[in-house]
This record gives sequence, structure tokens and C-alpha cells, in this order.
Amino acid sequence: MRAQTILIPCLLAATEAPADLAGEWAAGPARIEIEQNDAQIIARYTEVPANPYGIVAGDPCFQGTVSGNTINADLVIRAEASKAPGMSTTMPVVLNIDDHDSRIEGTYRQTLRFDAKKRTWISAETDPVSGKAPDLKRLILQRTLTPSEIRFLILSPSGTRVVNELSYNVPIIAELLFDDTPGGNEYTVEIDTGFDRHPIAATRTGEDGKTYRTQPFLLQADDGMGLRTPPPKRSDRP
Repeated sequence: MRAQTILIPCLLAATEAPADLAGEWAAGPARIEIEQNDAQIIARYTEVPANPYGIVAGDPCFQGTVSGNTINADLVIRAEASKAPGMSTTMPVVLNIDDHDSRIEGTYRQTLRFDAKKRTWISAETDPVSGKAPDLKRLILQRTLTPSEIRFLILSPSGTRVVNELSYNVPIIAELLFDDTPGGNEYTVEIDTGFDRHPIAATRTGEDGKTYRTQPFLLQADDGMGLRTPPPKRSDRP
């Protein structure tokens, strides 16, 4: 009997390139730069407000490996600087990437704490006082985008109009225009008043998909951009 050759097709799964996460991200009031080499990433603080843990610009936030829409990371946790300056360790966390590679989010329980007497990190599956599990913490990073143009509009009885000078206590809308279409339908805009930041959601609007608008908001502090100081109250006038 003549032997026959049977061809069995072999399907090889295509290797999916990891999400491109390199660049600047916002984590609340802090700024983080992600460096990426293929699937390996490291996130470092580039701007951070005063904090009890002594975190400064250049300190690591986490490092890990990107796989699909997931990051398996080692998050850096720190002891309070007043109790143990410079003492830190890491704990594993899983972070999720949204479909547009514009948001990273994960929740975790900090199950390690620094024992000041023993000068070491110990397991903290339960709180030594309450006996309960540690509270859930959330880490959220949003990609920092740079619009090609920012316009400010004020509300009036006849509609909206673009203005070059902003005033206090007048409803203002920030309109952001991009050259390319961003991925998400909503981003957070931070209005910097010089000594405070006001986060406001900006939602996609228009048919071009490149324009975002905030809800009306009020400015109540001088941001160094030529805003007019409100006139003093009558009782304060000389």
C-alpha cells in the first residue's frame, strides 16, 4: 500500500506588540514619566507635591511588564519620612490599560507596613488596631495630551464667544483642539491657578472627533495669566 503524506496546517499566533505607554502621565497632582523598552516599563516621578513620604522628582513609582491590556508591576511603597527616612520596598500589583492606551488603573491593599522598632517591613494582612484588612487603594494614571490650540469661551445670553482675557466669577468654557483624534471620549483638564490646580472633565464634542469642551467653570484665583483681580468690597475701599 502506497504511503500518503498528510499536510497538517500549523497556525502560529501572531505576537502582539505591547501597548505604547512611553511619555508623561498625570497621577492626581503628581506627574510621572514612563520609560519603555519593548514590554518592560519603569515609571518615575517628574513632579510631585509635598508629601509625608519624602517622595521627590526622580524617584521610582513602579516598574513592570506589559502584556496585552495588563501591567504586572512592582509598586514602590514608602514609610513616612518622619519615622524612617528613605525606607521603601515593593509589592506586586496588577494595573489595567484602557482600550485607547490613555488610562492606567488598578486597586490594591497595602499588605506591608514598616515596623519602626524592628526597622523592617512586616506583613500587614490585617490592621493591628481594628483587626480588619487594609483599605483598598487606587492608582490612576492618565496620559498627558498637548492640544494644538486652547480657546476660552464665555457664556452670554446670546450663546458663547471666544475671549482673550478672562475674568473672575464669569462662567468660562475651555475648548481644546487637537491635530489628531485622541482615543478617549473624556479627559481631565487641570486649570493651574499658580498655587492650586482645578481638575475639570473635558468631553469630546463636534463631528471631527478632535475637539473637546469642559463644562462651565469659574476662576476665583489669580493664575498669572493676566486675570483681572476682583474689585475690593465697598467696605474695604479707602
